[in-house]
Amino acid sequence: MNVKAKMRVSSVTQYQGYEMLKFECVADDGTLEGNIFSNQTPNGNASLSLTNPNLIGTFKPGQAFYVYFELAGDEDEN
Repeated sequence: MNVKAKMRVSSVTQYQGYEMLKFECVADDGTLEGNIFSNQTPNGNASLSLTNPNLIGTFKPGQAFYVYFELAGDEDEN
């Protein structure tokens, strides 16, 4: 199973030594692609804590990213 979502950075909060990134699924933004992703993943959000000093400050609110979910195939899988 593989799922592709388009998510936009909704906020970036700075902390001592890390950032908290919040993402939202792209809503219909008037583009064909936005409409397609809005129909497939109409609502959702994710939060990530970013600690890599080389990446802190690189994510900006409003930027959109493709996010891929691929089953990891863990040994404990039922």
